[in-house]
Parts: sequence; C-alpha cells; structure tokens
Amino acid sequence: MDESLLSCSSCFVALLLAFVVLVAFGAFLGILGGVISAVFGLFAAIPGWVWLVIVVIAIALWRRRDR
Repeated sequence: MDESLLSCSSCFVALLLAFVVLVAFGAFLGILGGVISAVFGLFAAIPGWVWLVIVVIAIALWRRRDR
C-alpha cells in the first residue's frame, strides 16, 4: 500500500473523529445551557415577595438551630 495514501486515510479518520467530538461537545454545552436557562427562568418566575418570605424563614430556622 502506498505510504502517502495510508497517512491521508489516518489523517481523514483523525479529522472526522475530531469533528464528531466537537459536535458532541457542542451538543452537550447546548443542553447544559438550556437546563441552566430553564432553572434561572424558574427562579425569575417566582415573585419577589415569595423570595423574601423564603429568606426570612431560612434565617429564622438558621438562628433557631444555632441556639
């Protein structure tokens, strides 16, 4: 077999593998970004007064636990 043909073939396989890895990594980042966006969207959907009640209850429980 010709030496240059073999190196070209292995080079093509390496490039194809790199492309597949990059596409998979991009898909993973896209899914991760979607999940993070959904979580922050859920946080943003909760009204401010509900957050205030949650924080006040958490502080009260924390201070009671320290006694």
